Amino acid sequence: MKNSVLKVGMIASLVMAMAIPAIVPNVIFAQADVRQEDRLADRQADHHADRDGRGR
Repeated sequence: MKNSVLKVGMIASLVMAMAIPAIVPNVIFAQADVRQEDRLADRQADHHADRDGRGR
């Protein structure tokens, strides 16, 4: 019984260790994409504000 619990724990830890490198970059890239979209939206808003302000 104790040996089977140890084997299951070992397998579970190996699975997690192998899955983490595949999951972490996706999270990091997703955050970078959101930040890039925010910067793009800010630039567009600034551009529209500048264009509207010059026309007056």
